[in-house]
Amino acid sequence: MISRRRWCFTAGLALLGSAAAPLGDPADTVDMIAEFGKLDPNLVRHMARAKFAPYLTAAMIQPLIDVAARYKVIDAGFNGQELISPYAVLPGAR
Repeated sequence: MISRRRWCFTAGLALLGSAAAPLGDPADTVDMIAEFGKLDPNLVRHMARAKFAPYLTAAMIQPLIDVAARYKVIDAGFNGQELISPYAVLPGAR
């Protein structure tokens, strides 16, 4: 049985997944990041930017699930694939 804190864990993974939305040209997100972070757009334009994978696999999140179970953030471990929609899987990997 997964603990009542699973919603928090699941929400955190969803948030990480949504962070991958701006996968295109980093220049397309300068204004959004500058506004959100209350930063000078010129600073954002020239700073190092994180790269995101275009898809999510269970192997990417399984270590997080395993550690969360080990330290009792969740009651028990589970297969990371349970958190990934079949529509979000890399084409050809279903």
